[in-house]
Amino acid sequence: MSTRNIKDLYEPFKNVCEEALEIAKDRELKILIICVLRSPVEQFLLWCQGRRRLEEVNKLRKEYGMVDLKDSENRVVTWTKKSFHSTVPKSMAFDFCCLKEDGKIEWEVLKANVNKNEVPDYKEFAEICKSLDTNIEWGGDWSLKKKDYSHIQWKNGLNIIQ
Repeated sequence: MSTRNIKDLYEPFKNVCEEALEIAKDRELKILIICVLRSPVEQFLLWCQGRRRLEEVNKLRKEYGMVDLKDSENRVVTWTKKSFHSTVPKSMAFDFCCLKEDGKIEWEVLKANVNKNEVPDYKEFAEICKSLDTNIEWGGDWSLKKKDYSHIQWKNGLNIIQ
């Protein structure tokens, strides 16, 4: 199963994440790490969501000891079968979310602005991460139809196969 523990990040990237979280805290950004490491099987099962019938998705999930999804949950949640989250034993990616003042998750990524500085919080946190290491990629910078604003990865010159 996936983890949220930043200790599951490769060491140089873990240090960047820790420092970024401290800077974010100083800027009054409320950041929650929601996913760090997931197995290649879990990544594949996530990729199946929204692309295969619910019955098939749940059959696969059951084979790997995961709970069934409801119909409303069978939607696309990842864009790739392979992920920097799945570079076991350590992850080279994490997903995060920004919290509102009341502690609830703000999923409207372009509206999140808890510290009221005119920079959306998701972008601000990504900029903090990118300023700490040139190997950082933010899913919000990708030239895809669907950007992944809550995703940060540390490539260190590698592609997903490497």
